[in-house]
Amino acid sequence: MFCTHLDGLETILTPANLDVLDFSSLDRISYKHVSEGDRVEKGQAVFKLVDNLSPTYFYAEAVKEGFPADLPEKPRWLKAAWDNHPLMIKALKINETEDGWEGLFQLSNFPDELVHNRKVDLNITTNLLAGLLVPQHAVVYRDETPGLYLAIKKRAQWVPVKIEGDLNGKVAISGRGLGENTRYVSNPALIREGSLVE
Repeated sequence: MFCTHLDGLETILTPANLDVLDFSSLDRISYKHVSEGDRVEKGQAVFKLVDNLSPTYFYAEAVKEGFPADLPEKPRWLKAAWDNHPLMIKALKINETEDGWEGLFQLSNFPDELVHNRKVDLNITTNLLAGLLVPQHAVVYRDETPGLYLAIKKRAQWVPVKIEGDLNGKVAISGRGLGENTRYVSNPALIREGSLVE
């Protein structure tokens, strides 16, 4: 891929240097931008060819919260997005810092426009929850079995559910008869089986 976005790091940031680079010190390197219309010296690079068929690597810093704790020992592909384009990333070499992770990741299924940028923001999906998201206090336990009061024919009917996970004070649940349009009692403190529900 032909690219005219140069910053002087083309000879430093190469796959051959991955083992010896100190990525945390890259911010201290002065960038040499070549803008369109600038005068260039003899031998100065004015474009680069990016091999978008070989693996593409990037250095990232991420907060620890939400990342799988075993990610350094068990690298795996994670879903991510850049500018609403879905892609995949895999942790290759990660170090734990005081407030998060830093290290080398590999990109897959990324749009060509991404490699033109030296710095990008990615949204990484570290955990997926499937199910109906309801407030935690809407779940009612019977004999240690979680359930939900559904509004069926204007009457409250308790049905057992499976808790898939939690997210910001809500729980993702699954079970028979649950769906997007399911009517349930969100505040079941005073509800009993068969109570009238409007």
